[in-house]
Amino acid sequence: MTATPENIKKRIDIARERGTALRGVQLGFGAACVALAMPLIFQLGPAATVTNGTSVRVLGAALLSFAIGAFAAAKNPPGHRIVLRMEIVFTALTTGFLVVRLLTDHIAHDRAWLVLLPVAVCLVLLIALYPREEAGSPPVRR
Repeated sequence: MTATPENIKKRIDIARERGTALRGVQLGFGAACVALAMPLIFQLGPAATVTNGTSVRVLGAALLSFAIGAFAAAKNPPGHRIVLRMEIVFTALTTGFLVVRLLTDHIAHDRAWLVLLPVAVCLVLLIALYPREEAGSPPVRR
């Protein structure tokens, strides 16, 4: 199969329908959030140099919350669309803030670019694999 736009769209539709790719993205997103949260919560590495430890711990708690949501969404992505939407907003804002930082703050050897690529890739995957509503299905009422 060649990489024509039609074939790429077909592959994305198959991956979206099966949900396996989105489950993998959720597991990776959750694992990354846990990996980032722990040093912040326990103030390890560069987080230990921050003078106001409470704000660092709050960020760690937020990332841990995202991880819990991602792990829940990995089980049933269509049933956790709100979690997926929050992840899309979070990764979009993070991507934007990192781009602004890299363009405006002229920090020698800034490591923000190391975070930018995985976050941007995650954003693209979340949008591309987001579960779409089936045509003709009635909205869920509670």
